[in-house]
Amino acid sequence: SYKFVGSITYFHTLYTNLISTLYNPATWFTSAYVNVGKAQAHGIEVSGTVRPADNLKVKGGYTYQKAWDYSNDQDLVRRPRDKFFVETFWQATKKLSFDVSLRYVGPRADNTSSPAFGTNTYKDKGFAVMDAVINFDLTKNLSVYAKMDNLMNKYYEDTRGFTTSPFAAYGGVKAKF
Repeated sequence: SYKFVGSITYFHTLYTNLISTLYNPATWFTSAYVNVGKAQAHGIEVSGTVRPADNLKVKGGYTYQKAWDYSNDQDLVRRPRDKFFVETFWQATKKLSFDVSLRYVGPRADNTSSPAFGTNTYKDKGFAVMDAVINFDLTKNLSVYAKMDNLMNKYYEDTRGFTTSPFAAYGGVKAKF
């Protein structure tokens, strides 16, 4: 089995007629769709997976992105410049496994400009979230799991005005056919 796999990717995307949502800053539940027109995003992604042991796998990645809205000469909204993740998977026994992940999303602009709502300059804060999954195989085709989201119980918003849940725990049964 492999010890390390990695990749580096450069991307450059040009958008025309990109549709976006504008929120009215006075009443966030009022929105309108607008044609951004011309925009671009370019950057680099670096990722890798390391297997220090047969039962342990660590994955990680980083993305740097510069996204620009040509219609208003500002950063393209809701696109963070920096993102990264780290995930560790440990097969503790033949039947028991643990998966812990951490993701970080950097600050992102939420600058909107429209004749209907005027200009709103806002910057969404960056955030880090940690999640975990414990899985136990009862049989070859049946397992039980516990999943915990937002272990650090952080308040964050992926998108402005759309709050995510605080710490949450779930349990379930998975069947394979």
